[in-house]
Amino acid sequence: MTVAAVDPDPADEERTVWAVLEEVTSWCVTVRVWRSRARRGTGVTAPAGPGIVVHLTVIEQVCESSGE
Repeated sequence: MTVAAVDPDPADEERTVWAVLEEVTSWCVTVRVWRSRARRGTGVTAPAGPGIVVHLTVIEQVCESSGE
């Protein structure tokens, strides 16, 4: 499983968005999306809020039993 946040304003060099997979089970996925913004001397990180698009990609892997 992969996850990617789509920055709504990529030209804005003062802010970055990213997504983090916190939990993946066979029936549920928990994703948190964060944003950072520049602040004099340091950056600030906060939950992203509305307006962010997140792409989730799942590739099902089938494991075959060797029968042994």
